[in-house]
Amino acid sequence: MINNNKCLAVIPARGGSKRLKRKNIKLFNGKPLIAWSILEAKKSKFIDSIIVSTEDQEIADIAIKYGALVPYLRPNYLSEDNISAIEPIFDLLKNYHDFSQVVLLQPTSPLRLFTEIDECIKISVSNKGKPCVSISQLVHNPEVLVLQKDDDTISRYNYKNKNIFKINGAIYTSSVKRLKKSKSFMTKDTISYKMPIDRSIDIDTLQEFNLAENIMKIDKSHAIK
Repeated sequence: MINNNKCLAVIPARGGSKRLKRKNIKLFNGKPLIAWSILEAKKSKFIDSIIVSTEDQEIADIAIKYGALVPYLRPNYLSEDNISAIEPIFDLLKNYHDFSQVVLLQPTSPLRLFTEIDECIKISVSNKGKPCVSISQLVHNPEVLVLQKDDDTISRYNYKNKNIFKINGAIYTSSVKRLKKSKSFMTKDTISYKMPIDRSIDIDTLQEFNLAENIMKIDKSHAIK
């Protein structure tokens, strides 16, 4: 809880990932991938409950083993390819009315730290519940970017602003009231929280999985305390 705001963490994890099969429970440095998000959320000073939203019983069993709640298996239609991660949150909020702050933690971002989660929550709460999302800087060098034309020739893509960031998918938080009103974490009032590039990998492929795994082996920040 923070400033009398009870905080719910939601970890959406469907079983039918396309590019990397069963990635949410694939062993990542000795634990299922989803376990790392649960374990970091458990370290948070502000999160009161951690719920995994899934349609998959195996994922549910693993989530419970590592300390999350799975009150029910969500309907299959909420696990289709075209469903955004925010829909399972609204599904849960229909049954959980005593939370005033919500944080979305995708299981494919295992390198985020609980201190970063807490900082995003603090930023949101201290700004009247405005959404806060994590970002990271793009690593592309503008000098080597090119555009491919219709005839396959290329031209240099030139822009002057090198201070360009992307949403890294690790942390989204907002007051429940604002989220219900806007139906999105991305609004004109959304505040950003900058994370290092090496903790901003959002795993979608085997290459990203292996890269993130190697980074964690070097960085001991995720040691269970």
